[in-house]
Amino acid sequence: MSDDSNNIDVIDDENKTTELVDEDKDNDADDESDNLSDLEQEIDDALKAENNSDKEDDNGGENDNNVNNDNEAKDDEEKNGEEGDGAASSSSGSDYTTDSEEAREREKERAKEKRKKKKAVITGANFLNKLRGKKKESSSSSSSSSEQEEIEYYSDEVENMLDLVKALKVNILNESDDESWDPAMGKRIIIKECCGSLRIHTTQIREDIINEQQGLDGALEEAKLKLYEYENDVYLKHYYHSIEQLKEKLVKIQERMDYEKHRMEVYSQGDVGATEIGKQLLENKYLKRLRLIDAQIGPKGCKAMAPAIKRHRRLEHLGLKFNYIQPAGVKYILKASRNNRRGGLRELDLYGCKLGPEGAKVIAEELKQNTFLEVLRLRFNGIGPEGATSLGEMLPHNEALLTLDLSNNGMEWEGVTKIGAGLKKNTIIQTVDVTNNNIMEKLRKNAESIIHRNPEKLLEEELKKNPGMTEEEKEEFLNKKKEKDGCIADARLLYSDKLDGVWTHFMEFFKPHIV
Repeated sequence: MSDDSNNIDVIDDENKTTELVDEDKDNDADDESDNLSDLEQEIDDALKAENNSDKEDDNGGENDNNVNNDNEAKDDEEKNGEEGDGAASSSSGSDYTTDSEEAREREKERAKEKRKKKKAVITGANFLNKLRGKKKESSSSSSSSSEQEEIEYYSDEVENMLDLVKALKVNILNESDDESWDPAMGKRIIIKECCGSLRIHTTQIREDIINEQQGLDGALEEAKLKLYEYENDVYLKHYYHSIEQLKEKLVKIQERMDYEKHRMEVYSQGDVGATEIGKQLLENKYLKRLRLIDAQIGPKGCKAMAPAIKRHRRLEHLGLKFNYIQPAGVKYILKASRNNRRGGLRELDLYGCKLGPEGAKVIAEELKQNTFLEVLRLRFNGIGPEGATSLGEMLPHNEALLTLDLSNNGMEWEGVTKIGAGLKKNTIIQTVDVTNNNIMEKLRKNAESIIHRNPEKLLEEELKKNPGMTEEEKEEFLNKKKEKDGCIADARLLYSDKLDGVWTHFMEFFKPHIV
């Protein structure tokens, strides 16, 4: 009988084990169906969010409540099942009780994980990754959605290329890695300190170096002559100590001359320095103003900086004051700025670059297509009447320029009147400075002729002398005087609120006779 009872117990255990395996399979099937239903629900929520964003939160809240209610119902069923299983397990063996408890614990853990999951609106790449079975993107990645930059700008003035390279480097004030950042805090704010306005002006330093070199040249010649006298004199050549001192002095002077020569190379940027500036600007995307005053930059330097000007995001002001860049250099700069898809330069200062008429022609051709440059300074460039004519023909075609400085360019009366004629067809520009262009004497004479040689007044004087003039004779007289005094039209071209430096001294006096 004992053997039969043992066999019965073994059969019962095998049956119970089979029931547990079936129960686990059912649970796994339920989990898979729950996951599929959750995915379908998320897809429905995403579609609803695209159709009506205002109803998205309400739908999400209702879905959360439904899920919570379903979870609570499942918990109640699990508790009831646990009570029934506990009652059944009390009458069974110890092995069966242990296995069933482990299965229930696993089921509880799964239910807890489901309850802990928070509903979120699935959009963008995360939605597609969900459909494709990929993992959700990490919120701690260095993407634009998880990071926010705060820029602290400062102005700086440097004297050599080493300081310039340091000034163009960007410093991060709050250094932190991805591990120390908590995604729950929202976007990570990165504070960067960078130079917004950079100025290089080494004219005075180079003048001091040149003066020092000239003094050292004189001291070197004097020391050489004195050493020659000591070495070739019958008595002085025996003063060995003095001769050694002179030789040491010569060595020190030569070392100082080499040092000053190296300083001159450091403080003279030239085309080599401009090439280095171009490389640094390609890496720096925050600089707004760059002024290179008397940096001895030529066409090669402008060509080296052109790629950076074409690609830079924020550079708006470029000053090349007192650099002999020639017309070719101007073309490199303006063409690069015009092809900048992010905008390009807003202000360009070419003060004293000696561009001449050819440079003015190049500028006129480029500005016909430039839609971003607002301020152009061409003071002291000697463009003359020919260059002024080219700029005057450009003005009707340009729709961006607001300020144009053409003072001290020797444009004469002919060139200034061409500028005035171009202004009549340009409604965008606000100010054109033509001060000191040798037009005041001619303007004064023309203005006086408007008053004293007015054709109508001359006709009245002629009628007093010849009262028997016919109407045809009067008309012929007026036409001749108007042709002879064509200065009236020129004076009216120059009478404009946009022109500075024309009517500064006597505009109010001559205004009634011109308008």
